[in-house]
Amino acid sequence: MLADLPTELISLLPALLSTPSLNTLILTCHRLHDILQGELESRFTGLTPAFARSLLFWAIDKSNPHVVQKLLCPPHSIDPSHPFYKWGGWLPLHHAVRAKNPQIVALLLGASSSAGAETWDPHYSDSPLQLAAEHNDVATMALLLDHSAPIDAIFGDRDYPWRDARALHRASGRGHMAMVRLLVARGADLECADHLGTALGFAVHGRHVDIVRFLLEKGADAAATAPLDCAPPAPLLYVVMVLRHPWWGREEAGMWQRLPLPEASKHIMALLLAYGARTEPTMAAIAKHLPELMTMARCSKEEFLKAIESMLKQAKEAIPDVLPW
Repeated sequence: MLADLPTELISLLPALLSTPSLNTLILTCHRLHDILQGELESRFTGLTPAFARSLLFWAIDKSNPHVVQKLLCPPHSIDPSHPFYKWGGWLPLHHAVRAKNPQIVALLLGASSSAGAETWDPHYSDSPLQLAAEHNDVATMALLLDHSAPIDAIFGDRDYPWRDARALHRASGRGHMAMVRLLVARGADLECADHLGTALGFAVHGRHVDIVRFLLEKGADAAATAPLDCAPPAPLLYVVMVLRHPWWGREEAGMWQRLPLPEASKHIMALLLAYGARTEPTMAAIAKHLPELMTMARCSKEEFLKAIESMLKQAKEAIPDVLPW
């Protein structure tokens, strides 16, 4: 063990190590820290901007708040929101959120010359808020929102609309319940829509029953529509039944033939019906395109409508099982 060496020998180690390696060594035990910390501190004097930038990103990626704080404080006083400190298109805050280190996120937000919570590069698809939602990092999300992150902002390249552009949509589509609860409590808009519809549409597409229930309890519109397979919007009941839109142009059997309904689909349909979704819009959409849907499902009209009737019957029968009252 290096810590067991005589102090004189330990004191010679800095000459053999880079600053990042020296810092890593210091973190291994208290004795090495006590002996070598002074040498590390001296290396922070007179850092060039280029080296300071490299050291800052290294410290963030290694989750080393001590070094980050040193670089943010005088005499260096690095402003982490300055464009000079972009690395691969991302600013330090992006890297800290990706590293899931709320302590460093807090340091960066406190040192930023701007509000900092949404320092992002418009040529890239992720904001710090989105990254926190994707990684289900509730503590970091709360910090970002505390620093005025625009909760409903759209980020990324809108030429690629299938990317989840809002934090609530990303959390709902990935099944991150704690994150969804936080965002809704902080005032996220339940009815703003993206490529899979509202947050409820994202949860329905992901078959996340608990999130569907929570959003409906908070007032999400059960009668909302959502796009399906790049086609015009369809009622959410239609989406749950996985009825293929005829605009998609494929002749293949629909998943609706899997009867009885999977439990998640049945419970989501039951919840939608209990909270106000009506069957008429779904049946109207089916009737409008029934010949095409029958062709894709490779069955007769009677077989197709019987399957739809069976799905709705199962969902209605499940309503008492999914409601809290």
